[in-house]
Amino acid sequence: MDIFHLKAVLASFLTYLVWILLTPFCLRLFRIIPLPEPMATYLGTIGSSIAMAIGVLFSARVLMRKPLLACISDRPCFARFLVPFLCGIGCFSLFTLLRIALAPSHFTWQAPKAGTYCSMLLLVLVMNTIQCASEEFMIRIFPSHALPDRLGSSLLCTLLFLLPHLGNVELKEGNTVLVLFSYVLFGFWGTWESLAEGGFGYSLGIHMANNLVVSLLVGYESTALRTYPMFMTSERSGNLGELLALVATLAFSSLFSRHVLAYTLNHHGKQTEANDKARS
Repeated sequence: MDIFHLKAVLASFLTYLVWILLTPFCLRLFRIIPLPEPMATYLGTIGSSIAMAIGVLFSARVLMRKPLLACISDRPCFARFLVPFLCGIGCFSLFTLLRIALAPSHFTWQAPKAGTYCSMLLLVLVMNTIQCASEEFMIRIFPSHALPDRLGSSLLCTLLFLLPHLGNVELKEGNTVLVLFSYVLFGFWGTWESLAEGGFGYSLGIHMANNLVVSLLVGYESTALRTYPMFMTSERSGNLGELLALVATLAFSSLFSRHVLAYTLNHHGKQTEANDKARS
C-alpha cells in the first residue's frame, strides 16, 4: 500500500472519529434551537451529519490534500450526479405510489399543511445534502482510493456502509434479513457503478434520491428519524415490496444513467472539438 492509499484509509477513519467525538455536542446544540415540530425533532436527530461534514472537510484538508470535487471525480461533471438523482427520484416515487395503490390499507394520508410541509422540505433538502454527501465521503469516496481494484473497493465500501447502519431501529422493528440485504445491496451497487462511471456522482445522486423519498413521500412509523411525509406506512421496514423497488430502481437508474451520460459526454466532447477547430 503506497502513501496515497494509506492516506485514503486514514481519511475515512479520521472522518469517523471526528463524527463520533462531535456528535454529542452537535445534537445538544440543535436540540436547544427553538423550532416547531416536527422540524425540531428531525434536526435534533440528523444534526450529527454536521459533525460528519466537519470530519470530511478536516480529512480532505489534512490528509487528502485535494479539493472535494477532485475526490469525487477526476473529471467533475454535474450530469453524473443530476441524471441518477432525477432518475432515482422518479423510480423511487413511482414504485412507492405503486405499493400504495396495491396495498392502501397499509398507508395513511397525513394531510400535511402546506406551510409546514414547505418548511420541512427546505430543511430536509439542506440536511439531506449534508448527510448524504458526508456519508459518501466517509464510506465510499475516501476508502475507494485505498484499493486499486474495483471489486475490492466495492466490498470494502459495502462493509463501511453497513457498519454505521447496524444501530438503526429498522433492524429491530423490521425484517432484519431483508433490511441487511438492502444495506449490502445499496452499499455494493453504489460503489461498483460509481467506479464503472469514473466518479461518485451516481452513488451520491441515488443516495440523496432515496433519502428524500423516504423523508418526504412516505415514512415508517418505526423509524427514529421523524419528518413530515405525505404518507405514513404501518408496514415493517425491509418488506419484499420495498426490496424489489430498490432492485428495480438501482437497475433502471444504472442503465439510464450510462446511456444518457454516454450521449451527453460524447456530444459535449464533439462540441468542444468543433469549437477548438473554429478557433484555430
